[in-house]
Amino acid sequence: MHRPLPGSDGDYGTSATGSMPRDGLFAALVEFEPGGGLEPGKGLYRHRGVPAALGGRDFSAATMLRALAGQAGAQRFFTAAGRPFSLYAVVGSHRHASQLAARLNELLRGVRIG
Repeated sequence: MHRPLPGSDGDYGTSATGSMPRDGLFAALVEFEPGGGLEPGKGLYRHRGVPAALGGRDFSAATMLRALAGQAGAQRFFTAAGRPFSLYAVVGSHRHASQLAARLNELLRGVRIG
């Protein structure tokens, strides 16, 4: 089931992840404005292209914007089409992160940034 991010929620879905079921998956693709020391293709954004795949071990409770029991998150920064992005993903169950990451990877295969 897909649900749109409520307009009142932040970019990283703090409210959405707070009510996410154990078999839930949240993903946010956020574009940043270059400037202020942020340079596409360099530093944190040196990786080129949308991340191809994440595995269960890429998810950690320490990555969570707001720690919630059982959940785990992953974040990747990258440059695509000369623009800086962040992929932030949360799985409803750290224990089942590998299976939930497989669903995320299906989604990532369809992402095109032009």
